Amino acid sequence: MKKIMATLVVVMLAVIFAVGASAETYLRGDINADGRISASDARATLRVGAKLDEATETQKLIADMNDDGKISATDARTILRISAKIEDPKGEISIGGNTEEPKERTELSSGISMSFKDFMKKFGGMRELDTTDGTISYTNDYVTVVSDPKMISSGNINSISITGGDYMLCGVYAGMTVDEALSTLKGAKWIVKEENASQVILSKVGMNIKIAKAGDVVTFIEYYLGVSIVRPDDTTTSATETTTAETTTQPPETTTQPTTETTTQPPETTTQPPETTTKPPVDNEAFNKLPEQAKAFLLGNFSLTGYTYNKDQRDLVSMYVTKDNVRCGMSMESEDGNELSMDVLITDMSGKSTTYIVCNDTKKYCKLDAISMGILGLNPDSLNLSFSTIDPNKVTVSTKTVKEGNVEYLVYTMKASSETSEIYMIGDNVKRICSYDAKNLLVNRIDVESFSADVPTSAFSLDKYKKASSILTVFV
Repeated sequence: MKKIMATLVVVMLAVIFAVGASAETYLRGDINADGRISASDARATLRVGAKLDEATETQKLIADMNDDGKISATDARTILRISAKIEDPKGEISIGGNTEEPKERTELSSGISMSFKDFMKKFGGMRELDTTDGTISYTNDYVTVVSDPKMISSGNINSISITGGDYMLCGVYAGMTVDEALSTLKGAKWIVKEENASQVILSKVGMNIKIAKAGDVVTFIEYYLGVSIVRPDDTTTSATETTTAETTTQPPETTTQPTTETTTQPPETTTQPPETTTKPPVDNEAFNKLPEQAKAFLLGNFSLTGYTYNKDQRDLVSMYVTKDNVRCGMSMESEDGNELSMDVLITDMSGKSTTYIVCNDTKKYCKLDAISMGILGLNPDSLNLSFSTIDPNKVTVSTKTVKEGNVEYLVYTMKASSETSEIYMIGDNVKRICSYDAKNLLVNRIDVESFSADVPTSAFSLDKYKKASSILTVFV
């Protein structure tokens, strides 16, 4: 059941999904102040519409693309389509008030993970610095970028710092008051980790920001990866292991003669017990009496389509779940009648799991790595899905009858550890699934249209999809 709860969390990632983040401006849709319409603005707008982030009144006016007086997924989708040049820009909006903030400041935070070549192509030329610590570094009068091979693949940027000029990082720039800088960052959900008289360090989703201060003024900002996203080089280990394996394969051949047939017998004998031990569910009479579909849900091997609820919104959802793979999809209808269909696919969960974002409209997919998650503003822990197997012997089951209008359900309440699920059934068919947390608060509800204990392997295949060059191109 823990698997199912985590799966529902993954489904909700699709609702929050878009791309990028930052500051403010007067182009319609440019909520982050960098002077252009980008996927960053779409994501920021979507998060405001979902009540995940706050926005100023000015930002709300900028992001209200259909002039309905509210911020919603429809506005975010329009901004995303403009950024992808699928729709024409909506022009500018004139808003009274203080316009002293330089709108020409260049936001550099998107440079994390770029190559030096691409960074300079986008933000201007720089000169290389001499380093002695194994890092590669480039600078101009105000900006320094670093590639540390311990943190990121060589040649890609893991740290950006600024000391002045018309640059900013996550909306913060040199010369800004410390109070204003901290207010900007805290409003974007950054958390203070360290603070003293000379500096403040904040963190968010695997990223850090360091602010140096002189009195109450910011003098230096560094934006950098807080965790390494490179894997240790295991080439030497592999080579050593291979050599050893070949050397030691000889002895086994000598010893396999005398014992091979004798010792192969026991394995066959010992394979018997596992089959006997797969029948403990028999010991739990309540579990054995459950309808087959309820058992399939509890054991995490099923497929379904239905509707889930986010506040007042009802969205179509599909789920395919097995021991090793999960695919969850959601189709959201905007106010203009258009739909955006996206899936989260996680494969090989019992090994080194891999997570993909899949767009069914464009037939494209992209692997969701640590950098992509940073772009999306997601916590890597939210996808750290190590599921434990449910022991049917430890599940408690109770039943009740619930009547809604002319429809009568037999409801199975199933508890395992600190999680609870209610399965609403008519006959042998699952019609509704409600999941609750340890405090018995409703986490998710799915009204089921179809449910099956059979899961087609094709559900986890990406053969009919094209790999996108980056997370930004999945939806265009």
